[in-house]
Amino acid sequence: MDAPLLVTGGADRSEYSVSRDALEIRDFLRSLHLEHIARRSSSGDQDDNDCGTEAMDRMDAQPNLAEMSQLRHINEFLSSLHEEQVGRRSSFSSHPSPQTNHGVAVPSEVSGQFNDSLRLLHAERLVRRRTLEPCQMQCELAMGSGTSSGSRNHATPQLAMTNFSIGDLVSCRHGLGGCCLQCSGRVVENVPLELYSCFSQAYNASSAASSSSVWHLQDAASELSFPAFVSLAACLRPDSSERLLHLGSGTGRAVIAWALLFPQAQACGIEGSINLHRIAVRACSHLAVAIQQRTFLHHADMMSTQDDWCQASVILISAASFSDAALSKVVKCLGRAAPGTRVVSLLQPLAAASGQAPLGYTMVKESVYRTVGAANVTAYFYLKS
Repeated sequence: MDAPLLVTGGADRSEYSVSRDALEIRDFLRSLHLEHIARRSSSGDQDDNDCGTEAMDRMDAQPNLAEMSQLRHINEFLSSLHEEQVGRRSSFSSHPSPQTNHGVAVPSEVSGQFNDSLRLLHAERLVRRRTLEPCQMQCELAMGSGTSSGSRNHATPQLAMTNFSIGDLVSCRHGLGGCCLQCSGRVVENVPLELYSCFSQAYNASSAASSSSVWHLQDAASELSFPAFVSLAACLRPDSSERLLHLGSGTGRAVIAWALLFPQAQACGIEGSINLHRIAVRACSHLAVAIQQRTFLHHADMMSTQDDWCQASVILISAASFSDAALSKVVKCLGRAAPGTRVVSLLQPLAAASGQAPLGYTMVKESVYRTVGAANVTAYFYLKS
């Protein structure tokens, strides 16, 4: 017994009618096939010329109206099957079917979300390669030209770029293929590899010259990692010559990174711990002279320098060890900042209530960033109105 022909997805036909038409067409095609075999057998028989002549005449004869109608019906049906196949392929490309991973079924909606996220990340990566507008980090970062990234000279050789991942930006418990609220929608910023090499060599050389080889794990554990700070700087959208003030600069990683990212900008760090200040000074001493001239590191009480805070347009506050009284003093002094100043507070918000801002400021957003110690710290962004 022949297996039934199964046809689904007809546009204007029921499953029963489509299956019945398919059976009729199959029978008709089988009859044509048998007739063709008979003609070939009769035409190949040399002893029966009459049969051969009759078979040849039948092959050359024009089909009657009934046969033409059946052939037309077959062509229409095959065309509809082809259109359905094309439609199913388009539907599959836009809505992937469930995939399996080591025998575990993955729902189609989940795989579709992953595909959409990958397409979005790929599109964002292409845009960043062409413009790198947020941080203006392209030729000006490595060459020190100070030109806009949008006006890149095409004659300039292609720069080798870093290959940071989302795991360098934020620490999550899931694997590389997972996604959570902390890392969803985050954009990874890459910079010229030469720039990151200068940053790493400065701190590696400082670590080698230090009596303790694990200073970076202990003293800088709460400071932002380099990829995380690059992403934070991109969110601020600074000009190439804006000044950064880091209150509680620690080992100076943010200060040195800012000076490297923006060749025309100045960066200042104020740290109360003499040990952390010495580490920052040693790292800065391994940078180029032109970068050292734009980097200022001070060992002092930050409140003693409050009159100079207004000179910076970007203020970064490491409030990990701040008491409530000290944080209140800092907030009061920030009232003197010029309009448009961006303030980023790490770990602690500047207002007691979540989502609120100090007087004269607007709460922009809060995000989580990875630290050198592989933990996460929350950054609170404010804008002086």
